[in-house]
Amino acid sequence: MNWSVVIATEPNYIEASLPAKREDDSLTLCVVAEAAAEILGAPDLHIKSGSTLRLVCTLRQSTEPPVFVFWYHEHRMINYDQERGVDVHSDRSSSVLVVAEAQKTDSGNYSCVPSNARPASINVHVLNGKTPSRLQPLKFN
Repeated sequence: MNWSVVIATEPNYIEASLPAKREDDSLTLCVVAEAAAEILGAPDLHIKSGSTLRLVCTLRQSTEPPVFVFWYHEHRMINYDQERGVDVHSDRSSSVLVVAEAQKTDSGNYSCVPSNARPASINVHVLNGKTPSRLQPLKFN
């Protein structure tokens, strides 16, 4: 029996081409899924200065818990940055990053990087004063 397997560039996609089935042939198909992180609210999050920044990273299609989950602000690992008010809690399927009293300097790209899954990122915008009008809810009279 001749097999041809094509692995596409799209994540979680495998295509297998098989010859016409005969009665004495059997077929087993195995689908391989890549574990991936996802940050709720991505790609952008807007919060007011002085409020608590809380990012939740969930693990999708992971067969086992990660050994570690590192959080980065821009290119700096911040898991243990207690001087900035950073607190991280992780369990089998998620990790939560909390920054108390977020300031303008806390704006930027945050990444959740599990040991066993594709990382995820979110852009955080810490705003001074009022929420920009384009982000405010519409008011109806």
